[in-house]
Amino acid sequence: MRQYLPIAAVGYLLGSIPFAYVITRLWSGRDIRRLGSRNVGTTNVLLQVGRLPAVLTALGDGGKGLLAVLAGRWMMSQDSVAPLVALVFAVVGHNWSIWLQFEGGGGLATSIGGLVDISLAAAVCTLTLWGLTYLVTGHKYVSSVGACAILPVAMGVLEGTWVHVWFGFALGLTLAVKQVVAWYRWAGSSAQQA
Repeated sequence: MRQYLPIAAVGYLLGSIPFAYVITRLWSGRDIRRLGSRNVGTTNVLLQVGRLPAVLTALGDGGKGLLAVLAGRWMMSQDSVAPLVALVFAVVGHNWSIWLQFEGGGGLATSIGGLVDISLAAAVCTLTLWGLTYLVTGHKYVSSVGACAILPVAMGVLEGTWVHVWFGFALGLTLAVKQVVAWYRWAGSSAQQA
């Protein structure tokens, strides 16, 4: 396990780059953590700042997931687990960024960015389920939790190894914890405003 610590650290640091925060600050001078859902992610940027800043945020967040996976591959080229570790920790970094006093986004864009390299089919499956659930429910958090639930199954079926099942479970759990906490926070602030 010790050999994965440098990969986990690199993944975390890459993931912790708060693109939503930086882009919102540069674009509008405001703090995304004080706007809308207070989530440091693409959807909140879209709703509070605009389309172009949201696209830039999505590209940045997805790119750091992909970069973490590539860094994991480069650091331990003969180890198939290294990119998986790098991605899980990139999502942890995104969700609980050291630069934002451990606040962050939901991690879906970062996950999808890394999955594009690890398992494009799982990335497409997860995004499709998220999109369909969102169309039916109209609720971002319900859609995200549904996407988290499918990850272990998608990874196991599409990649065919137990390592991928466990990786999908770890990634899904990391995403789900953040989504449930954000949902609870959103529901609490909505109830106070009513």
